[in-house]
Amino acid sequence: LQVQNWHCFIAVAMGIWTSRAVAAVAEHYTSQANHPVKDVAEACDTGAAHTVLSGLALGYKSNVFPTVAIALCVYVGYNMCGLLGISLSALGILCTVSIPMSNMGYDAISASAGGLSALAKMDRTTQNRIRDLDALGNTAACVTKAFAHCSAALVSIALYGAFLVRIFEGSKSHGIAVNILDPRTLFGLLLGAVLPYWLSAMTMKGVGAATLATVKEVQNQIRYIEIANKDIPNYCKCVTVATSSSLSAMLAPCIAVLLAPILCGTLLGREALAGLLPGAIVVALQLGLSGSNTGGAWNNAKRYIEAGNLGAKRAKGSKEHSAAVVSDKIGDPMKNAYGPATISAVKFIAMISFVLAPILDRGLVFDQLLYAWANRDS
Repeated sequence: LQVQNWHCFIAVAMGIWTSRAVAAVAEHYTSQANHPVKDVAEACDTGAAHTVLSGLALGYKSNVFPTVAIALCVYVGYNMCGLLGISLSALGILCTVSIPMSNMGYDAISASAGGLSALAKMDRTTQNRIRDLDALGNTAACVTKAFAHCSAALVSIALYGAFLVRIFEGSKSHGIAVNILDPRTLFGLLLGAVLPYWLSAMTMKGVGAATLATVKEVQNQIRYIEIANKDIPNYCKCVTVATSSSLSAMLAPCIAVLLAPILCGTLLGREALAGLLPGAIVVALQLGLSGSNTGGAWNNAKRYIEAGNLGAKRAKGSKEHSAAVVSDKIGDPMKNAYGPATISAVKFIAMISFVLAPILDRGLVFDQLLYAWANRDS
């Protein structure tokens, strides 16, 4: 493959425009100004169940265009510069990393301002303005997460290509080829597809455990304040409980991410690991994008109702608002926990696989035990 300078330019430009397209889709599906969020808010009329269904459908639909854009970026980048082109596309996305980082900072600032205005019992006009800024910050955060998913997916694919190059070094076969019909590869592909779901389940369960521990601590302090006749709660204790519970809950997912490629490569062989990685990358991308966009849409639908856009009788305190609050609480761990975590975990798995590639050969289960059992009579 003869690579020219303009080939590299096209690969980098494709990465930049892909990230812009993915961010535009995230903004469309999570902004209050667009119909998807308004449709979710209207769904609150019939209760929380309909609201949850509308949000999930919105998130799944928001996957279509970003996935096509990323696939097109990979195709063009590979045809321009081979595996280097995919890496250059990822580099093109990271060229604009300062913009999404500032967006995340804006989201945190506006959210904190909203909490402080409520605690300070500011006037209604000030709180309404800060609520609008918070809704805009939530959209900015969703755009940033879409950017992160796009870059992580391309980096993971590039690492997967580098992994294949390393395992095929010195091989008698010409070129790089993974046989999808090989039972070992197919076995790994199915394992990789279920891995992001397992990580997401552990992450959401961890969020629930940390939430329950914090709620119990608050309840204990309220009882103590009533008995001791004190009015100063121990805020530091609540923060400590929430932090320690969160870190403890993340221990199991971190161990799973670390051991998954090691066990798959040593027990099942490099062919199985060559199937595990693409399965995990594809599923993690879909889970992450849909989770982030669904959670963002639910949050902004709640803000849309609180602003009185459905009418005064359907504003804060109404049954519509209650349905929106329920869906928003479901969406918080989706957009803030497993949404950003899954694709990052898969990228880490790809990195570990790339490091392990030179020492991987025959798997203990497929290539040795099963082979010995099949040839036991010979």
